[in-house]
Amino acid sequence: MQLAKQFEAWGITEQIQDRIVQAKPGVPVGALIAQGEVALGFQQLSEMRGVAGITVLGPLPAAVQITTTFSGSVAANSTQTEAVRALLAFWASPACKTLKVEHGMHAA
Repeated sequence: MQLAKQFEAWGITEQIQDRIVQAKPGVPVGALIAQGEVALGFQQLSEMRGVAGITVLGPLPAAVQITTTFSGSVAANSTQTEAVRALLAFWASPACKTLKVEHGMHAA
């Protein structure tokens, strides 16, 4: 977890350890906030947008932002190589730029 590494770098892990909650796989952090289980949450902006019951305050300051880079490839044993390549090309195309920005992403 990148945020845990940041807490370590700041030297605050021990002080906040008993207050850290990590969402279980498949449970969005925004849902924990909306249900009142946590008061503050950190997750990719794209995962927080549109979650009812929360307010996204904004991105972390640039100096401490954590960037996640997504990539795709065609499996060597794919039976639909051309379809996968077409999908990857579409996702990388200008046609998807607006959708990416609307969901808090940007091109690498």
